[in-house]
Amino acid sequence: LQGQEDDLAGIDARLKEAFAEVKEAASVLSKARGKVAKKLAAEAQKHLADLQMSAAKLDAVLEPVSLGTDPQSGELPADGADHLELMLTANPGEPARPLRKVASGGEMSRTMLALKTVLAAHDPVRTLVVFDEIDANVGGRLGDVLGQKLSALGETHQVLCVTHLPQVASYATHHWTIRKSTAGKRTATTVTKLAESPDRVEELALMLRGEARSDTTRKEAAEMLKAAGGSGRRSRS
Repeated sequence: LQGQEDDLAGIDARLKEAFAEVKEAASVLSKARGKVAKKLAAEAQKHLADLQMSAAKLDAVLEPVSLGTDPQSGELPADGADHLELMLTANPGEPARPLRKVASGGEMSRTMLALKTVLAAHDPVRTLVVFDEIDANVGGRLGDVLGQKLSALGETHQVLCVTHLPQVASYATHHWTIRKSTAGKRTATTVTKLAESPDRVEELALMLRGEARSDTTRKEAAEMLKAAGGSGRRSRS
């Protein structure tokens, strides 16, 4: 029994020592995160200006997570002693609010694109990135900028983008169309991969003018595809 008491006292001492080391490591990590968070927000802000969100202000706020004083009070957080909250001020004069609560689908996608563009060079995991509604409420001029940034991101990541803008679709390496049809009481969705030409030109012309497309529209679509081809694109639309 005495041996068990001695063993327990020794374990408690080692536990307290390890807990102190964990808290010190968390403190060092928090300081480093504070510097990187400000830099991340500032660099992403520049890309948001290109994406027609110049009036918006993005900030990265680190909220401390208490580790407590008792190492046996609960499980320690695996991600450190901080919680990151991205704050967005959508318009001048408005208070900053959590991005996850106030951003529209388009704003969320564009902010994600800005952040992914900044992080692309530092991300060791070349994962699939999916963008939907990134072209919501934007015109053709911004569509070209979106296409360029998606193309640049496609150099390091696989990018899947669902878009209604021909300016964005023209930057894709691979282009699919999605069609929904109804036969009787059944509805079917068909996904078809397009060949480089003339299928892609025809689809881009359809995206530009719909059924009213003409030879002039097709020439414009061909020029759009040619211009985007010089970007070394690898994005997926």
